[in-house]
Amino acid sequence: MGLILAGTVAVGIVSVLNKDEGSDLSTTSVLGLSILVSSLCISGAQMVIEQKILGGRNLDPLFVVGFEGFWGLCLMSVLLPIF
Repeated sequence: MGLILAGTVAVGIVSVLNKDEGSDLSTTSVLGLSILVSSLCISGAQMVIEQKILGGRNLDPLFVVGFEGFWGLCLMSVLLPIF
């Protein structure tokens, strides 16, 4: 995750510094990169929380993956029409 974050920051810095004259690329780049970095942080937090909650339990791996997919399906079926 840290390597992905470092690569994203490096690409973002280059895109902000290499803006064309008269374009609003830097604002768009900063907004896009901030959304990307926040999604990486949320994804990392989700992995840590899942590990803490499910770490001490003896659960079937297929059940865990299926249950996670089920909740993702439920969440996206609500959020996708909103967006």
